[in-house]
Amino acid sequence: MPKREPAVTLRRADPVADRGCFALSDGFLDEEIPKLEAGKVDLRIYIAERDGEIAGFGVMEFSGFLPYASIGMYVRDACRRRGYAGDILYLETRIARDEGRVPISGCWYYNHNSKKSMESIGGFARTRPLRFRF
Repeated sequence: MPKREPAVTLRRADPVADRGCFALSDGFLDEEIPKLEAGKVDLRIYIAERDGEIAGFGVMEFSGFLPYASIGMYVRDACRRRGYAGDILYLETRIARDEGRVPISGCWYYNHNSKKSMESIGGFARTRPLRFRF
């Protein structure tokens, strides 16, 4: 993982106190919020902030049997193209590794910006080198 100084900070979201800011995710957290409110212990939502402004969100979900942490991120439209997505993934990767977990992330095939963010922290998509033509 490349060394970098993130431009954002992450703080763990509180499902009650931070409920109002979840709407800034434009639906990205819609499936996670009910799980978090129900007390799901293997799910975390992080709020990424820059100079007191919410720049985006991070999501981390743990496997019950394996040492993996699935990490993901969302950056608000007004904050895009500043490297924040890579910063969020980088910070989540550090958190996961500090807890003895293996961080993994992924994206849809045509989500090139998300792929670039993963690559900016040293990640890669194992299936990307494969191309099938019929």
